[in-house]
Amino acid sequence: MPFQLGTDSSDRPEHAERVEVPVEVGDVVLLATDGVWDNMFEDEIKNMVEEIDVPQEVANRLAEKAIRIGRSEGQPTPFSMRAEEQGLFHPGGKLDDVTVVVAYVSE
Repeated sequence: MPFQLGTDSSDRPEHAERVEVPVEVGDVVLLATDGVWDNMFEDEIKNMVEEIDVPQEVANRLAEKAIRIGRSEGQPTPFSMRAEEQGLFHPGGKLDDVTVVVAYVSE
């Protein structure tokens, strides 16, 4: 289960997993909440990162698209496909919190 911070949650920030990932100049670092990953396929995200060269613009466009897809009622999404694999019917998007941070690694 993912950690859930909020009023009624016993999860605390100190429970978060810390991960170190080596990066190189030219890498793109993208952090996003499940509102993005549940609604957008990795290829869609990758294409947008490759097409736009301003980190803030990438973050804004990803967030806007994830929200738009989250409101859709029939568009296939990673979430709807996983639901179907479990025998559940959930067509379209899954409206959820959407946060995106994009950074380009430079010297």
